[in-house]
Parts: sequence; C-alpha cells; structure tokens
Amino acid sequence: CLPDALPELITRALDQGLHVEGLMAVGPTSARENETREAFRCVNELATEHGLQIRNYGMSGDLNIAIEEGSTMVRLGSAILGNRN
Repeated sequence: CLPDALPELITRALDQGLHVEGLMAVGPTSARENETREAFRCVNELATEHGLQIRNYGMSGDLNIAIEEGSTMVRLGSAILGNRN
C-alpha cells in the first residue's frame, strides 16, 4: 500500500481481529543503491511511527543495505539456493 494508506490498513486489520506486528516490503527493482536505501528507510520510519517491531525487507542482493536501514527479517533465497534458471 502507499504510505498514506497505512493507518487505514492497520485499522482494518485490527478490526478483523488481526495483530499487526510489522511491515514487509520488497525494494525497487532498479540496482541503484540510493533508491533501495531510501525505500528501506521509508519502511523503517513508517514502522517506527506506528509502533511496529518487525521490519521485513531485503533479499540476497540488497541484504547489507537492508540491515543497515533497520531490517529485522530478510529473505535469502538465492544466497542459499543459488540463482533461478
């Protein structure tokens, strides 16, 4: 969702009895480090604003940036299993 829609999304989830613990995001597909870093920083700030502890962003290709920008959970598919054919 867009950042402005997050409060409503959280409210709707809570209304349905869900417990929202964090945010998950996939970084931009560009290989530009500054764009990836800014996207992850935005997710981190949103999580902080809404009191969410889990920040799930970053994959094998941008792992270091994700950790530097506060990710608490990453996806390491290709780092473990190798690239897809």
